Amino acid sequence: MFQPSQRIACLGGATLDHRIEPLGQLRTGTSNPVRSESSAGGTARNIAEALARLGLEVDLFSRVGRDPAGDRLLADLERLGADVAGVDRDPRLATASYTAVHDEHGELVMGLADMEILDRLDLAWLEDRLEGLREHDLWIVDANLPRPVLERLAEALPEGGRIYADPVSVEKSARLAPVLARIDTIFPDRAEAAALANSEEDEPPELLAGRLLERGPRRVVTTLGSEGVRIDTPARHDKLPAVEIEKLVSVNGAGDCLVAGFVFAERAANADLGPGLDIDPLSYGLAAASLAVESPTAVPDSLTAEALRARHRAAS
Repeated sequence: MFQPSQRIACLGGATLDHRIEPLGQLRTGTSNPVRSESSAGGTARNIAEALARLGLEVDLFSRVGRDPAGDRLLADLERLGADVAGVDRDPRLATASYTAVHDEHGELVMGLADMEILDRLDLAWLEDRLEGLREHDLWIVDANLPRPVLERLAEALPEGGRIYADPVSVEKSARLAPVLARIDTIFPDRAEAAALANSEEDEPPELLAGRLLERGPRRVVTTLGSEGVRIDTPARHDKLPAVEIEKLVSVNGAGDCLVAGFVFAERAANADLGPGLDIDPLSYGLAAASLAVESPTAVPDSLTAEALRARHRAAS
């Protein structure tokens, strides 16, 4: 049974994200005047932040550099009450970063990922943390973790424990393939679901989810962008539309907030965190995602349990 005192473990990426936008037409081969901004990112870190903002107890397990970027990422989470004792500090490598270069229309031209510090996470790093991890009954992992680490995590999952997984990207989703049978709930987008199912992306999402269910997960939650989200289990096949928003600012972090909203609703249903609520985790995930896309940051500062409940009521 879900116990409200039990903490949630988030394992995977913690990055500093940079967004670059030109002030005019973007031209290659020459200098361009631009506007740039940076913000905290990384799938596991984003989910940990969102959960903390929603009032849940969460621990982050990752690795950052011993540099100002790492200091910033950890300090921001600690201010929200998240535990970062499971985050290693590497004095040799820089904190992971992702730089998104956009054109004058806001379209992504190039994404630059420096993830060496995460690619070097190894079994020794994990073994040092397994004892503490076994105190958590819910592990939320992302595919920034190398495949050997994910496989060892699946082996080490205690009885009654659950793994929720985010594939992160089409390329990295392959890292989850060997452990699908140990995953409780997986949150791919359509392209990631197709890659994991060894299928074409234009195949209907319900068929993609069916192929994934055959490989072991109890639930497949497939994000479909502006079309909404569908959930597939052996007993449920349902699609919910996206929540209407006032203005789209950035889709960055929407999937991460969806996971957090989903988990929040499960906690509310099982631990009485939301008395009187008609709980459907998927609808709360969509409400959280709608708050995220109205914000320039991956996890909006305005994300609170009260704001999530209000958005859910307005959308119902």
